[in-house]
Amino acid sequence: MDKTEVLKKSNVKDLAFVSAYFENNMNATRAYLALHPKSSYNNARSCAADILAKPNIKEEIRRRIDEKVMKSDEALLLLADMARGDVGDFIDRNNILDLTMAREKGLTKLIKKIKQRTITKIGKSDTDEDVEITDMEFELYSAKDAIDTILKVGGTLKDSNIEINVKLSDD
Repeated sequence: MDKTEVLKKSNVKDLAFVSAYFENNMNATRAYLALHPKSSYNNARSCAADILAKPNIKEEIRRRIDEKVMKSDEALLLLADMARGDVGDFIDRNNILDLTMAREKGLTKLIKKIKQRTITKIGKSDTDEDVEITDMEFELYSAKDAIDTILKVGGTLKDSNIEINVKLSDD
């Protein structure tokens, strides 16, 4: 069932319960109490169980979880992007970091860390100019780690702790 079908079969109270359910760490009793604060705990528990049993509620919860959860194919694609990540994709023709260009290419997810430091030097006399220097450093996620993970998932790399035995003499 898609979102439109679920919404047609649900009323406003049901959808409010589902929202409260997620806001309360998927605790149905707390969700019910959030919507009905004067209710007793036992009544809330019973009513929440009844609401959770409704097919449209189950479907809406499943739909929202599926919408947020990363599937294995998506995770592997992200790892492949990390493995293929290239610093050159973040630098413009003048060899300057261009995050706008990276964002437009959808590559900012490959950045692990960005550090920016700005130094301002104020001229000591009227003839000296004020100067502002901005230094930026960034790090991409490890291509090697991404490749190792992909190979392990694919079964190509069985163990990263490989033992090598070398026979040095015929003793």
